[in-house]
Amino acid sequence: MDIALKDKVKLLLKFGPGRLFVQTLDEHYKYYHVSHQEKRVVVTYGRIGKTQMNDVKEFYSSREAEIFAIKKINEKLNKGYIEIEQATAVRE
Repeated sequence: MDIALKDKVKLLLKFGPGRLFVQTLDEHYKYYHVSHQEKRVVVTYGRIGKTQMNDVKEFYSSREAEIFAIKKINEKLNKGYIEIEQATAVRE
């Protein structure tokens, strides 16, 4: 089951810059947003429509932060999450 366009746009507007992933298998409707800025990575996650959780990590270098963000993104992709891109959501 796919998420409706209005819900995709709401999620994109809520989080702003970064990469947004959703998982709709078994109607779980989970989201995972990763924002990487310099030496900081902010991860926001939860179930759509429920309380969100935030995890902020500070690193010694921008490269360390980037590696962490990529690792987390790959973990979610391996679990069946799909990326929602702003351009895709607008065109649908």
